[in-house]
Amino acid sequence: MRKWKETDEGEIYAFLGLLIIAGANLWSERSGRPIFCALMTENRLQSRLRFCRFDDLHSRTDRMKSDKLAAFQDIWNMFMDNIKKVYKLSFFLTVVALLDWRRHEDEAKQISEIYVGRPPGQTVSTNTADLVKRSWCWKGRKITMDSTFTSVQLAEDLLAYRTTVVGTLRRIRRDVPSEMTTARDCQAGSSVFCFDRQLTMVSYIPKRSKCDLLLSTMHHDGATREE
Repeated sequence: MRKWKETDEGEIYAFLGLLIIAGANLWSERSGRPIFCALMTENRLQSRLRFCRFDDLHSRTDRMKSDKLAAFQDIWNMFMDNIKKVYKLSFFLTVVALLDWRRHEDEAKQISEIYVGRPPGQTVSTNTADLVKRSWCWKGRKITMDSTFTSVQLAEDLLAYRTTVVGTLRRIRRDVPSEMTTARDCQAGSSVFCFDRQLTMVSYIPKRSKCDLLLSTMHHDGATREE
């Protein structure tokens, strides 16, 4: 790997300028490359790009009723199939809400299914469970989730597929006992545990009058440790 050379604001502007000039000059009569003008005019190319589609426009309306990604679903499926051929999932998985993929440094290892909303009659958690079970959980996994998806119902559903869950939990969930959300009289750094069959819930007090909730089907004791 070549040694990285530090850049500056001037070079970044030059970099962007080169990209703009390259696009503008390809069809230029003075500085453009003849092959571009010989094959197709710039307006003709723009019109082809404008009307380019990834699916059958005539059947899209019907397909959109059951698939909100219908306009791009076929291409996306081919892309996902190719990714899965070259990347082997580990025993541990992570399911999070990726609001901005640019926040993640290692996007190439994210085999993500596009979330286009939940079907009628399903919650976010149950819909997520269906996506996860359909793709990977029949093999048995250990999944870490964020509070967008973590729920008691989802954790219990995944246990049936030999898959355990560890995730942060929102206080407003119906299945969270009120005792787990009371932080007013608790000491900072303390933890309160709740056990129900294979489910373990913990309320951690990072500071006075604040609690963080976690749910796990992988841990079954009240042990804590300093990291």
